[in-house]
Amino acid sequence: MKLARLMPRRISNQLVLLNSVALGFAFLFAVALVGLGKVYQGQTARDQMVIVRIVDLRETLDVIDASSRARFADAASSRTTSIKIAPTPALLESANNARSASIVLALSDLGFRDVRAAVLSRMPEDGTTDTRNAGQNREVVLVTLQLSQNDWLNFSSRAPRTWFTDGQEQFLLFIFMVTFVLVTAAVLVMVRRIVRPIGHLASAAEEIAAGKRDVQLSFDGAHEFAEANRAFDLMQAEIRQFERQQMLTMAAVGHDLRTPITSLRIRAELIEDQGLADAMIRTLDEMTAMADGLITFARSGDVEPHKETFDLNELLQELCARMDVPFEADSVAIVNGGPNSLRRVFRNLIENAQRYGGSASVVLEVSAGNAQIDVLDRGPGIAPEILDYILEPFRRGEVSRNKELGGVGLGLAIAHEILRNHQGDLSLENRLNGGLRARTTLPHV
Repeated sequence: MKLARLMPRRISNQLVLLNSVALGFAFLFAVALVGLGKVYQGQTARDQMVIVRIVDLRETLDVIDASSRARFADAASSRTTSIKIAPTPALLESANNARSASIVLALSDLGFRDVRAAVLSRMPEDGTTDTRNAGQNREVVLVTLQLSQNDWLNFSSRAPRTWFTDGQEQFLLFIFMVTFVLVTAAVLVMVRRIVRPIGHLASAAEEIAAGKRDVQLSFDGAHEFAEANRAFDLMQAEIRQFERQQMLTMAAVGHDLRTPITSLRIRAELIEDQGLADAMIRTLDEMTAMADGLITFARSGDVEPHKETFDLNELLQELCARMDVPFEADSVAIVNGGPNSLRRVFRNLIENAQRYGGSASVVLEVSAGNAQIDVLDRGPGIAPEILDYILEPFRRGEVSRNKELGGVGLGLAIAHEILRNHQGDLSLENRLNGGLRARTTLPHV
């Protein structure tokens, strides 16, 4: 559980982290293999090769003429091995270390006389710097032995120089860094190809949640993502069809209720008991308002056929002047949509503020690419427990508002639906100093 909390939230970051961890383990594994290789091909094997080479040289030198030994030694030398026949020894005494002593003992057991050996390492066992091999950074094995009274074999073998001899660890680190950069770049390219369609799908879902119903997704890319996009488009079509059927049903119910309500009203007017007749007529009027509200709500989902880009300031200023409401704006807000539908939204919000809050004021601000319109009142507000669902159809704020003034609970639902069709939103919140704030947001062009 704790490891899950440490994991990045984005899938791209998770894949990069996984790639880094995998390469890190691969690097450690490579270092371990190199270490095992060093042990397997270690110092003992190298010393044994020197001993075998000296034995072979001695056998050859014994069968050739003494005058030809020097030429043979030069011919047998190489870039890493130096063979010299000289009248004096190159080493006056053996080095005081275990490897040198081991070489001397092995050659002495094979019958060689007056053997001297020295191993010059990059870092001797005592940790001091070996100045005799300074700057070479490679191990050298020196062996001197007497061939005859006047001839000495001076043999030196230097470890072969490879392109990582001067530092295997640094070489491996370089390889690791190059591999890490190349593999990470490849992973990032692949991750982008994977994540981009997912991001488009998430953006499309957010647009649909905001009320947009004509979101189009591309079917390019990997087969799995194309299939997911097709399924998403099919779901979107099914949702549109369901909403259309829902709205048609509501409109049909509202329309069909009008005939029996009208018939009942005519009969109620014929009742001689005036008190009873008036009560029945009031009830029928409420039913008529509900039926009309159903039809209006069903039509609110229809997109206004005439959309245009217009100055929202002018629309609000004209509406507020007509309804005698103060209006403030800090900048010009240009929006795209149906002026008539939006005028209806703001008229409803202002009427609610006047009816339930006693007064209304409108404030327009533009920020973060959105036009924000606040309709404010000084009334009792709405009880917090019903704020979460007050925008649903047939919901009213009876707890804190005057029941005698209330409608059928469709005004805010209609306004909310219209704003969603404009990619906008509506929210209600109680003000700290009393009253209600109805906040509307619309995309600013």
